[in-house]
Amino acid sequence: MDILNKSKNFYRCVGSVYEMGGKDEKGNPVPHLVRQPCEVKLYENGKATGETVKAECIKGSLAVRIGDGIVTFMIYFASKGLDGKESRQWKMATDMMELNPEVNGNGNAPSVVVVEGRLENNMFMSRDGKEVKEAPQFRVSKVSTTAYKEGMEYGITVNMSGCMTKNVPETKMVDGEAEETGRGVMTVYMANGKGEVFPVSVIVPEDLVDDVNDAVEAGCTIDATLDVNTITFGGVVKKHGIGRAGKIDTSNVSTRTEFVLAGMDIVDEPDELYIEDEDGKQTPVKTLWMDSSVVKKAIKMYQVKKDEFAKNGGNKTTKSNSTTNLKDKKAEYKSKRVGKKATNDFEDFEESVSDDLPFDEDEF
Repeated sequence: MDILNKSKNFYRCVGSVYEMGGKDEKGNPVPHLVRQPCEVKLYENGKATGETVKAECIKGSLAVRIGDGIVTFMIYFASKGLDGKESRQWKMATDMMELNPEVNGNGNAPSVVVVEGRLENNMFMSRDGKEVKEAPQFRVSKVSTTAYKEGMEYGITVNMSGCMTKNVPETKMVDGEAEETGRGVMTVYMANGKGEVFPVSVIVPEDLVDDVNDAVEAGCTIDATLDVNTITFGGVVKKHGIGRAGKIDTSNVSTRTEFVLAGMDIVDEPDELYIEDEDGKQTPVKTLWMDSSVVKKAIKMYQVKKDEFAKNGGNKTTKSNSTTNLKDKKAEYKSKRVGKKATNDFEDFEESVSDDLPFDEDEF
């Protein structure tokens, strides 16, 4: 049986609260998190029961200053869990309503918080609606003021593992031509534990490029620590011959988030993939190692999902629809790529894996 091992996936952010926001019941923006009634779908043994329970939710956005940059987290916590019982995170969520931001705060020093969670993939359509864009987003599981200790450095660090499928020099356009920057870019696919993978672009600093090039090959599993940098572009304030610039910066400013490699190890394939007990029952060995042939199959399903997302204009399909039409989507995906160059980053791999899915179709 093919197994797609779940990736290591954890981040911690330390910084001061810059701004909070939400929308009231009429959809108007407000400078704070919002507490509203909601309904929670109930699950039992991982499957929806079809029932719901009335609850409250706290939602909005939390922007945290991490030195020179600002990172925004989307917040959503419900008072009831998927089992209908009170959520253990609800007390933490209500405490978040009392955080003091730098913008629209009470005039005192902004709250310093530690935010923790995991990376998830975020698909969205380009502004012209013609292209699917995607980027990792920060799923929040914990926000704490007491976890901060004096002297902690502000920033975000990610501990992750995944299958490295591509390692190329980073380039930028200069006068219409691509020039190498000296840094590298690795494409690493992470597995979420549901039979799904998503890509993360990892920047390799110039001083680590040679070591990384010597260590990695397409399909290897890495266990890495990443620092998250926010890069701001633009922001040049217009100067006047008479007078001064306005109080508000109206220049064209944009930001980009980079996941920069701090350190990594290669994860070797274990000697045994299963442990057999006295009764002959086999249990998978706990390991971060990912079978590249299984990952390759998962990437194909990821591309099917991405194609479906684009086909529906960014509207996600329901699970029942995606499950019912899964084989049709696979066939359509394959037919589109017959005779074309592979786009799944495994260009150097042998096309020897079967088309059988490594997971139950119900998981999709």
